[in-house]
Amino acid sequence: MSNEERKERGRAGREWAISEEAGFTSEQMSQRIVEGMDELFNTWKPREKFEFLKDTDFDQRVLNHKLIY
Repeated sequence: MSNEERKERGRAGREWAISEEAGFTSEQMSQRIVEGMDELFNTWKPREKFEFLKDTDFDQRVLNHKLIY
């Protein structure tokens, strides 16, 4: 490919990268981060801090096997 064709393709690639479709500019990327964080905080559901377990159920959740060293 010639120098001129390579430069033209590079220009076209740069124009696409800074367009709204790709959004590879720092302003567009930071705006997407802000929007994502806003969505996260609006839909956040915290986990419970603890859960109660019966000690009789404990044996059913343990895989019994021999330890090999």
